[in-house]
Amino acid sequence: MGKAPAGGKPANDASTDSGPGRSATASACEPYRDFIELSLSKGRNAKAIYQDLVDDQGFAGRYQSVNRFVRHCRGTQTPEARAVILTLGYSRKCIRLLTFQSSTRTWAELHEQAFRPLGGSTKPSCSTTSGKECSSPTFTIPL
Repeated sequence: MGKAPAGGKPANDASTDSGPGRSATASACEPYRDFIELSLSKGRNAKAIYQDLVDDQGFAGRYQSVNRFVRHCRGTQTPEARAVILTLGYSRKCIRLLTFQSSTRTWAELHEQAFRPLGGSTKPSCSTTSGKECSSPTFTIPL
């Protein structure tokens, strides 16, 4: 029970085999570096590059290899800042906020933050003629 089969490896030993003809640190994408860098310069993403490699170049590796190689080629990029600039129509008061995230939630939160210093605030309101409570209130901004 405690012995491994003859010629076999114990289950907890790590294998450093990386495939025929490759070192443990070489990427399967290295022979396609020029093609990948050209594709990146055209704005292609890793999935599109992988599909092109398989279809046009006969690439036999996996998508994850291409994804890691693309991340390595791109290096560290500084995130792009996005701005919310809110200007009131009558008083022309203005507020500017920056964020490095882009989502609907972030966009809504930035608008709420922008209205507070200008004297406005968001509050849920509901208008129904039947007097029943709303299931999804709308947000109004009193100015």
